[in-house]
Order: sequence, then C-alpha cells, then structure tokens
Amino acid sequence: MIDGFRPMVSCIMIAGNNLQMIRNSISYFMDQNYPYKQLIIIDDGDKSLKDQIQTAPNLCYFHLDDPVSNASKRNFGIAQSRGEIIMHWDDQDWYAPDWLSRQTYTLLFSQIHIIGLQIRTNRQAETQIYAMAPATLCYLRSFWDKYPIKDIETMEDAHFVKNSGGLIYCHTYSAGYLEGFHEADKNISFENREERIKMINRRRETPQPYQKTAIKVRNEYAWVIPVTCILCTQDGQTHLPLAMENLLRQDYPDMELLILQTGPNCGTNPIPYHKKFGYVHYIPSITIGELKNRACEKANGEIILHWDEQNTYAQDWITQQVSSLVSRGADASGLDKYTVQNRNGKKTLMVKDPINNKGWAYGATLVYWKRLWKRYKFRALDMGEDDDFLHRSKAFVAPHDYTEGFIANIGQSSQTHL
Repeated sequence: MIDGFRPMVSCIMIAGNNLQMIRNSISYFMDQNYPYKQLIIIDDGDKSLKDQIQTAPNLCYFHLDDPVSNASKRNFGIAQSRGEIIMHWDDQDWYAPDWLSRQTYTLLFSQIHIIGLQIRTNRQAETQIYAMAPATLCYLRSFWDKYPIKDIETMEDAHFVKNSGGLIYCHTYSAGYLEGFHEADKNISFENREERIKMINRRRETPQPYQKTAIKVRNEYAWVIPVTCILCTQDGQTHLPLAMENLLRQDYPDMELLILQTGPNCGTNPIPYHKKFGYVHYIPSITIGELKNRACEKANGEIILHWDEQNTYAQDWITQQVSSLVSRGADASGLDKYTVQNRNGKKTLMVKDPINNKGWAYGATLVYWKRLWKRYKFRALDMGEDDDFLHRSKAFVAPHDYTEGFIANIGQSSQTHL
C-alpha cells in the first residue's frame, strides 16, 4: 500500500464469566491476520478464570472483584491497553479472520474518528447513524483520551457515538461479523478450526440485522471521502445520458462526474447543468492515457473512479467500490472478473487469465486514490494504459467480488470504448 503504517490494535472484551465463550472468542482473535494486536479481557464474574485460559504475550485478562458498569469496564480496559486503535470485541460474537485488518484500514484511510456496522432500523434516516452495533465499534485511542465513554448504566456505546462529536463512517463489511454467535451454544467448544468453520457456515444462512449500504446515511457528524468519477469518451454523445443517469441514482453522498471528450464531433450537444457534473470542452486528439491524466488533474475527489457511458452500474456501485478500497487498505480496487452483455441480452462472465492477473482490475471498474495517480501518472498510450499504470506503480490491488453491481454492455454502437 502507499501508506505502510500499521498501528497496534487493542481489542477490549467485556466477558460474562463463561469460560468456554471466552476460549472460543480468544480463538477468533488468534485467527486474525492483522499482526499488531492485543486482546484485553475484563471479567467481573464470580471468580477469576485466568488460570483456565491460554496465555500469550498479546492476551491480558483482568478480573474485577466487584461488579461495575460496562462503561467502567470498557474505560478500564482501554486504560490498560497499548494500542493506537481501539476495537470492541464481544465474547458472544464471531469475527472473520480479516476483521481487524479491514476495520483498521477503514479507520485510517477514511480519516475519521469512529467506524462500525450500522444496525437496520426503522428510525428516520437522520437518526440512523447512531444505531451502530456496539460490538463492531472501532476508534482512535487519541479520540477516546479526549472523550472517554460516559459511565451510565445502559446504552453507553450509543451515547459515545452520538455525543462525542466524532466523525462517523458506517462500513459495509457485514459478512465479517455474526452477532450472538454463542447464545445457543455457550458450552460448546469451537476451538477446533474445522468445527468453527462448519458452525460459521451454518449461522451465515441466518440474515444479519445490518444494512449493506449504510454509508448513505448523513447528518452533522457523518463524513465520507469525496469521489470523482472520470468519464473519458470519444464522441460519446449517444450514451452520455445513460452515464449521467447511472451517476445520479448512486447512493453515495459525496461524488462528482467529470466528463472529458475528444474527437472531431465532441461538444456538438450541450450537456445539461448539474452540480454533480463537470465538463471539459473540446480537447484535441490525444491519447487515452493523456486524457485520463487531464481528468485526474481536475478531479476534486480524493478517490478516482472510472466511469463509462455504455455500462450499467448498480445504485450502490460507488459505495461498494469505496468500501472495498478503504477496508482493504488498498491502493486500487475493482473487478478482476466481470459480466459482459451483448446486444441480444446474453450475459457472459469474463475472467482474466489467472497466470497474468497479478495486480489487475478491469479498467472500466477501476477505483484508486488520487495520491497514487500523483506519483504514477498514466503514460501516453491508447491501449493498455490502465494495466501499465497499475503494474508500473506496483500498487496493492485488492479486487472485490461485487460482480452483480456492474455490466459491460457491448455491441451497442461502433464508438470507441475507453
């Protein structure tokens, strides 16, 4: 990745004095692929379980003699931790092996204070931002230093999210978390990895109470990374209305579409004004690589996303693209396999040759940080400029699998497809 900083992460777990659940939860923690981590366990049950759980340098168990509020236990655990990032960890829940890494990268790259999954709720949109799953909260230790969790009896997590004044980001990685995983199996051991996988697969069949596109919720504390979609076209007047329509129905709140045209007939039909559209009028015949450089240079967004006038995008396409880029700590993302539809409606899944697909994503689905482009601009090529850009920059490309969100339409016209 461009920014190689990987901070220490401290997971704070309030335990319910159930030995087997603690052991299982420790197993999920040890499965995490993020290397710089520690687990702080705070238990105020009847007796200490310290001698009955495994020991490790990155495990700390504290038994409190007297019961206290969850807020007090959480604050105590954070005070004992040494991580620069704090994550909540629940002994009843399951976390995917890449949960820590995705949460960490999302927090770092979104440059906000608090992240987590948003609970599906029937409340009004402006209040939904506060309904975040407590066991998925993640925030900067430095932010907690200024705004410790208030010592109240209930809803202390919601109070922290709502009243600390922090910028909030609801990510979309609901596949990495299962709530109440142990509720029906408190005494069953899942320390055997094969048994864990079997149980996880069974539980995944039950719908989870989290929104897939929570990022669209806004209020005075919410913030998302601005995105510029660049559309580079040669005489693309015929299909520009489709490109604009696809853009305007996106649920991502901070985006713009920058349209650049080249060719002898460009600009013959004026593009309607809209605050989300930018337009660069006639550009003399230059290479596609140079055209994309012009677009990236004028982009206001911190993230660049390729857009196409012939293709079809799901309304949460930008949301999923940004979430993949941010949560993987990647330099670039996109699809490495995609659906192509011909003029007769027949659909075919296209897959890049697996031998040669290292660091590859289909150009029309490419999304990357503008700072990557500033270091490694496109070369003056009319073909293969996207592959060249990724390979020359040695970018960390993390393809996602949201294939149902994009369709490449071919055979619609004879215009050049960029």
